[in-house]
Amino acid sequence: MAEIAEIAGLDTELVITVGNYDIRLDTFLSQNAAACEGVKGFALRDHIDPCWAMAWQVEINGSGPNGVLVRHRFKSAAGAGRANVLAAGCSVISSHTHQANATRISNSRGHLWGVDTCCIAALNSRAFVGYTEIAAAAGMSNWASAFVVLTLENGLLLPPEHVLVLDEAAGLWSWRGKIYRTETVH
Repeated sequence: MAEIAEIAGLDTELVITVGNYDIRLDTFLSQNAAACEGVKGFALRDHIDPCWAMAWQVEINGSGPNGVLVRHRFKSAAGAGRANVLAAGCSVISSHTHQANATRISNSRGHLWGVDTCCIAALNSRAFVGYTEIAAAAGMSNWASAFVVLTLENGLLLPPEHVLVLDEAAGLWSWRGKIYRTETVH
């Protein structure tokens, strides 16, 4: 997060959009260790750089039809990207489905994008133990490790670009039609 903040510059608003995974720590501790409420380290916020704000959603580029709404979940299930755009009337970036999709909806005002950004964690990480089987059974097996790069030019969101992990073990990922290899750091 410090590296992102440094590259972004001093005049950039730094915001983390939180979702269901992010509230698990606080929820679990409030239900199982209520006596520890207020103790430093028992809330997710305690582990996040204070330069970063935490929010359920962020609006980029205003709130009109050229706006981009970023939130962990708006609509869900297969086709969430399309459903998000139709419900919000603007481009929507979400990650709840853990899939790598970009759906374009065009109308007389231009192109709107419904983007599923995936999850940045490795799909075989311990964070998903016991969860991936449930998700696969619910039709959510098209998961991917990736993130999305957004470019706004003259107030318009250009086609979103996924940076997609191709092979976690080999360190292979792709972006803009090229394959890259990340060296493992131990």
